[in-house]
Amino acid sequence: VYEWNDKGVGTYINSNTARGGSRTLENEYTDILNIGRIFDVEEKAQAMVDEMQAQVADTLAAALNTVLAPLEAKGLRLTVDCPEGLTLPHDPKWTAEALSNLLDNAVKYNKHNGRVTLNVENLPEGVTLTVTDTGIGIPQADVDRVFERFYRVDKSHSKEIGGTGLGLSIVQWIVSLHNGQITVHSTYGQGTLVTVALPTQPSA
Repeated sequence: VYEWNDKGVGTYINSNTARGGSRTLENEYTDILNIGRIFDVEEKAQAMVDEMQAQVADTLAAALNTVLAPLEAKGLRLTVDCPEGLTLPHDPKWTAEALSNLLDNAVKYNKHNGRVTLNVENLPEGVTLTVTDTGIGIPQADVDRVFERFYRVDKSHSKEIGGTGLGLSIVQWIVSLHNGQITVHSTYGQGTLVTVALPTQPSA
C-alpha cells in the first residue's frame, strides 16, 4: 500500500487491495470509552510503558492502516519517513491510537488532492513523530484550545466531518503517559503540523 526505500522512506501509491478501514462511528464510541478508562489505568499503564520496547515502524503501520481508505477517497498523497529498525519504549496499542487520531484529522481536514506526511526522527534527546497536512489549518485563536475535551474548531461542519471532539485530548493523555510532549503549529488556510516528542529512556 505504501512503498519503502532503503532509507526507510515510504510513499503511498495504491490501496485498492488494502484491507484497512476508516475511522467510523465505532471509533467515536472508542474515543468515549478510552477517555473513561484513562484515570483508572494511568498508574498501571505508566509502569507497562516503561517495560515495553517496540518497533516504531510496526506502530506506524497499525496507525496508517486505519486511514488508508479515506485517504484514497480524497486523493491524498501520503509520505512516510521512518528510520529502519528504530525501537522505542512505548505501548504500541496506545501510541498507534494516538497516531491514528492525528492522521485521521490530517485526512478529514485536508483538501482534495492534498498531502499528508508522517516523519519520524531519532534525535539525541528522543524520538519525534510529526504529522503534517496541507489542509484548512486552525485559526491562531483556537490552537491553544484544541486539546480541550469536546472542543471543535469548525463547529459549522461538525456533523459533516464527524468525530466526538475527544480525539486530541486522548492523544495528549497518551503522550503524557509516555512522558512526552505534543505541540501544534498551524497556518489557517494552509495546513497543520503536529509533533509528538517521546523520550528514548524509561521514566525514573
